[in-house]
Amino acid sequence: MPSHRLRPNRIPTPGEALYKWLLERYNPKRSQTPTWVTKISDEFNALELEQLIYQSTILMMLRRLLANAHWYEHKYDQPDIPIHEEKFENEYLRYHLSFESRDARQLAALTYKALDASKANYTNHTFKTIKERSARQSLRCELCGGEIDYATADSKDPKRFSLDHIWPRSLGGTSDEDNLRVTCGGCNEFRQNYTSAADMHYEHWHVKVPEASESFLKEADRKFRLAVNLRSNFACQRCDRPVSALPDGLRLEARSREENHNIFNSISVCIDCKP
Repeated sequence: MPSHRLRPNRIPTPGEALYKWLLERYNPKRSQTPTWVTKISDEFNALELEQLIYQSTILMMLRRLLANAHWYEHKYDQPDIPIHEEKFENEYLRYHLSFESRDARQLAALTYKALDASKANYTNHTFKTIKERSARQSLRCELCGGEIDYATADSKDPKRFSLDHIWPRSLGGTSDEDNLRVTCGGCNEFRQNYTSAADMHYEHWHVKVPEASESFLKEADRKFRLAVNLRSNFACQRCDRPVSALPDGLRLEARSREENHNIFNSISVCIDCKP
């Protein structure tokens, strides 16, 4: 489950509860893992690939459930007759996806709680309160560590103050302060609704040139760095300091010099911890 070092007691959102339910229900036993996944994982000397494939599939299913729940809500949009959840449970989950009755009931309830959470954004009062408090403390962006221009009113300025949902609102994240973090506008827009590295496409998991190459920074683009930083919860993986406390941000470091920079071989470290 996603966590954040600045919020150790953070309460999971409805979307995260749905994600956890799916993870636990489909959690594969090692003996049940497809042979090709087991073979590839063993050759890479880690289970990380298997875990990312699994998490990616669960996130795809979570999105599918929410999209279909929304579809049923519109299909059976009848005033004062809230039958869409019952239809979603019986027609879609039990009949179409063959869930057992008990699982279908739990899953329908979790899915619609997540869908309801996705409909409510934070209020202007919440935005203003957090902005004023953050400006007094001169807080930096929690995604890149860069300075935030609290004075600008330019909606296109990438350094403007912005609030990012830790667990994406579109996937059932609440707009309570517990699920919000201070970011610059540019990072918030770029992050979109990615939840983790498992959400990123495979092409964003690899860099084909060594660090010494002139094209390294181009190859290790923002989406690759975002994937690595998501895995580190936006903190140095050596000293554990969050990026918002690091004026120079985070750097990429390869775990092994015998392999290219990729999602399994790269970590995020601060400039003080990078050799």
